[in-house]
Amino acid sequence: MDLLIVGNSVSLKSDVDSLTYPNLLIERLAGAVNVFQVIRAGSTVCDLEADVILALEKFSPKLMILQIGHVDCAPRPLKKRERNKLSALRPNWLKNQIIRFIHNYRPHLIRVRGLIQFAPLNLFKESVNLIVKKAALQNCFTFILPITHVSALQEKREPWYNQEIERYNSILRTLSSDCIKFIEQEDLLGQLTPDEYCLTPEDLHLKSFAHERITHYLEIEIRKRLNGLDAVSQH
Repeated sequence: MDLLIVGNSVSLKSDVDSLTYPNLLIERLAGAVNVFQVIRAGSTVCDLEADVILALEKFSPKLMILQIGHVDCAPRPLKKRERNKLSALRPNWLKNQIIRFIHNYRPHLIRVRGLIQFAPLNLFKESVNLIVKKAALQNCFTFILPITHVSALQEKREPWYNQEIERYNSILRTLSSDCIKFIEQEDLLGQLTPDEYCLTPEDLHLKSFAHERITHYLEIEIRKRLNGLDAVSQH
């Protein structure tokens, strides 16, 4: 059985980087599932779309885990093209001064400039829909992980963050069907707060124990699916 895991840095990073849910699933499902990954730090679902479609066509997995959203919905002080221009700016001393200014005044810039996101909601919805529809056409069941909430300190640095997380999660939630399951944050992390499960109050990545809880939930769900597929094949 093949499993495709799609994600960004939330799938890659924890306080013990080897103890992330993809690595834990590979270890615990060894012999039962072959795991393929399309995981890239800093990527929106729009950035990942073409490679995910290609992976679905190449590997024809029966299961997919989709972890997306933080890169897409986070409020930004600069648009993507502005950030690219800044990264190419010379001389370096001028670029560094501008970067320092943006870092120091990030929340003020976000409020003054209004909501800027790398994958606006309409593009996010369109890209996710394309991916899950492609998976469904290939009889691949999709688990969609929630975009986890950030701490009050993180939201102070990036205004409207949790509001936008809720808006983007609402899109993911509507996708639930016979072949797609959106998993609520409470099902994975219970009543834990971002201060408890985030690496630091200013870092949205998850501690290893949170990855452990995600792994536990997914392993149970995946084994249920495997047992169901085995039962069907025996008939």
